[in-house]
Amino acid sequence: MNGVKYDKNKPDMYLLPPRALLEVGKVLTYGANKYSPDNWRQLDSLQERYTSAALRHIFADMAGEENDEETEMSHLAHAICCLLFKLEDKLMEEDEFDIDLGTINIFPAEEGFYMDQPITIGDISDVDITYTLPEYEN
Repeated sequence: MNGVKYDKNKPDMYLLPPRALLEVGKVLTYGANKYSPDNWRQLDSLQERYTSAALRHIFADMAGEENDEETEMSHLAHAICCLLFKLEDKLMEEDEFDIDLGTINIFPAEEGFYMDQPITIGDISDVDITYTLPEYEN
């Protein structure tokens, strides 16, 4: 087999630590069930509030408290969630495109041009969905 995959300038996603990400996923699922999946995006003073929350979880871990009292999940996983929210918020602010809560670029398969508006579920019968990552230097 001599397959070809052009992924030289793409991030090596296998480097993400799977067990840690699973714990973060558990915290995110708990929060989504308690509030709603995108509730965190709606907060006023998001940056300050999640900085405070991340630090509270980090300090609790430093004091020897491994798990959050309410969720019984890792304080560090909670802190990472808070930091991910902060990072996502900053990246969304910096993004030059109008991305609606994770909408990706959608191109009609035959025409090959960018659609200005996100398409609805009923419109995706013949499209290619792509997401272009920024180029990284090796």
